[in-house]
Amino acid sequence: MANVLMLYRFAPHTTANYMAKALRANGHRVYTAGRSAMAPGCKETYRVWGPHNYRLGEHETLDMARLGDWRPDLILWAESGDGPMGLEGVIDAGIPLAGWFMDSHNPAKLPWHKRYAAMLDYRFCAQRPYCDALDAEWLPFACDPEIHTPRVYSEEYDLAFVGSAYGQGMYSKRYEAMERLSKRYRCNFKSGVYFEDMADVYGSARIGWHMSVTGGDLDMRVFEVMCSGRPLVTDYSMDNGQRDMVWDGWEYADEDEMFGILEDVLSDPDKREQVGRAGREYALSHHTYRHRAHQLMQTVGLEE
Repeated sequence: MANVLMLYRFAPHTTANYMAKALRANGHRVYTAGRSAMAPGCKETYRVWGPHNYRLGEHETLDMARLGDWRPDLILWAESGDGPMGLEGVIDAGIPLAGWFMDSHNPAKLPWHKRYAAMLDYRFCAQRPYCDALDAEWLPFACDPEIHTPRVYSEEYDLAFVGSAYGQGMYSKRYEAMERLSKRYRCNFKSGVYFEDMADVYGSARIGWHMSVTGGDLDMRVFEVMCSGRPLVTDYSMDNGQRDMVWDGWEYADEDEMFGILEDVLSDPDKREQVGRAGREYALSHHTYRHRAHQLMQTVGLEE
C-alpha cells in the first residue's frame, strides 16, 4: 500500500474523483487537496464523493506542513478544468511528482501543459496524439461499473447523448449535428446530468451517439457508453487509440456516413444487442478506473 496525495479542483463529477476512488479500491491510502467548485446542474441530490482532506483557497498553494507526520510516496496532480493548481507548494518537497493531462486537445491548454510537464517526474496524457509533445505515457479515460451501469433499460429513444453541446465555439459542429439528428430520430440529448442519472439516459435508448469536439479526442463518453451496455456510434479518428481497444462498434467519417450507419444499426436489434454486450464486457475487463490506477502506479514503481 502506498500513500498518494492528489491535487485537483474538486467538483463531484470530475475525472480525478474516479481516480482517487480507484486508487483507494486498489488498496492505497489517498489524501486529496485543492480548491472546490460546483458545476452548473450538479445539484445536492447527486453523489457526494467527500470534500478534500486539505481545502485550498482560490490562490492558495499547499503547505506541506499541513500533512503533519503523513508523508506521501507520490504526489499526483490531475487536470480538472483549471491550471496546475497546488504544484507550486510541492515542487521542491523531495517527493515524486506525477501529472495526468486530460484536455491537451484544447489549443488553449496545450502550451501550458508543455511547460508544466517539464517539472514532473512522471507524465500521463489522456489524449494519445499529444503524448509525444508532453513526453507522456498514454493513460486514457475509463468507466466506473458502480456508476455507469443503467438502473433501468428501455428503448424509448433511438439515440442518447450526455454532455456539452453549445451553438458556438468548440461545440458548434456537434450542436448542429444534434439539431439535424433530433429532426429525424427520437433523441434523449442531455447536459448537466451526472452519475447514475447519466447512465440511465444511455439505458433509455437503442444507441449511444457521440461526436468528439476536435475529431481526435477520446473522451469519457466512449467508455461510459460501452459500460452502459449500449452500442456506440461515434466519429472516426486515425490515431486517438480508439481502434486499439479491440473496437467493436461503428465509426463514421462524415455526416452522410453517420446517417447511413444509424439506419443500419437501428434496423438490426440482434446486432445492437451483440455489440452492446461485447462492448460492456470489454470495458469491464480492460477499461475501468481501477485498470487505469494500476497502470499509473505500476509506471511510478509503486505496484508490481
